[in-house]
Amino acid sequence: MKTGNPLSTKHYRDPIENIAAHTEREGECLVWTGSRNQKGYGRIKIDKVLYSVHRVAWEIENGPIPEGMQIDHLCWNRSCINLKHLRLATRSENKRNARGARVDSELGIRNIRRDSNGYMVRIMKDGERFSKFFLDLDEAIVWENAKRVELFGEFAGNIRPAA
Repeated sequence: MKTGNPLSTKHYRDPIENIAAHTEREGECLVWTGSRNQKGYGRIKIDKVLYSVHRVAWEIENGPIPEGMQIDHLCWNRSCINLKHLRLATRSENKRNARGARVDSELGIRNIRRDSNGYMVRIMKDGERFSKFFLDLDEAIVWENAKRVELFGEFAGNIRPAA
């Protein structure tokens, strides 16, 4: 007599087989279709332990993630496991490469806030503040983008086009 839930999903012994069975292409991304955590990162169970699937995919291809390093999504899609979209980054580099503004941003634009007669751009790097005031929002966006590229290089993050 068989026991168990006939509707339960298949359990995979091999993580590579599990990953292959739970991914699909969405544009350039290879998206994990299995379970995700509350932040949208794919989760995979290996030997009864949950892991972030993008980290597992990275380690299968590249070996262990060095201590103090994280896996950064170049595409900003947390469920993507396309190795071409993943790179090693320090915690601060990963945070710099964030997609956009904080949720409490009035304008919805990272590092720019409305000031009395215009717009103030403020960017921090290593405890140093870079600020500039603009009357025009588009000019503020252009300066913010250029300054982020100057300060953070490839980790400048999502560069916003002027309106």
